[in-house]
Amino acid sequence: MTVRVRRFRDGDARKASDMIRKTQREVNSRYYSRSVIERLCKTMTPGKMKEYSEERIFYVAVDGEKIVGTVTLAEDNHIGTLFVHPRYHNMGVGRKLMEKIEEVARKRGVKRMRLSAAVNAVGFYKRIGYKHPRKFKDKCCSTVYKMSKKL
Repeated sequence: MTVRVRRFRDGDARKASDMIRKTQREVNSRYYSRSVIERLCKTMTPGKMKEYSEERIFYVAVDGEKIVGTVTLAEDNHIGTLFVHPRYHNMGVGRKLMEKIEEVARKRGVKRMRLSAAVNAVGFYKRIGYKHPRKFKDKCCSTVYKMSKKL
């Protein structure tokens, strides 16, 4: 396995959408209700991926031609859309994506990163330096945790 991180390309939209939906259904479904997961899956369309690529800085992790991870950075320094294909969990893919997006943010002069962590992702974010998880009721995802990291 040789995973590399690169910028999102228009041709990635379908593969990124499919990978996110798979991750939602196989991983996040253990922590959120079926209705929440299906609502999220309906929003993560190829069109939404293209929209994100126009509004945010968008990176993908690829193994060959296969998209195995995604991450975005919005104008307000909020990290979003961090998903890793279930078969690539615990292999450093999420860490690589986060290192890349933080590097980009540093170059832009960002001093503090923010994110909303799914229940199952809080431990990962703590391990890479994110702090102060605050439980929050999100209109879409039910329970998430607001976290931040000083760069």
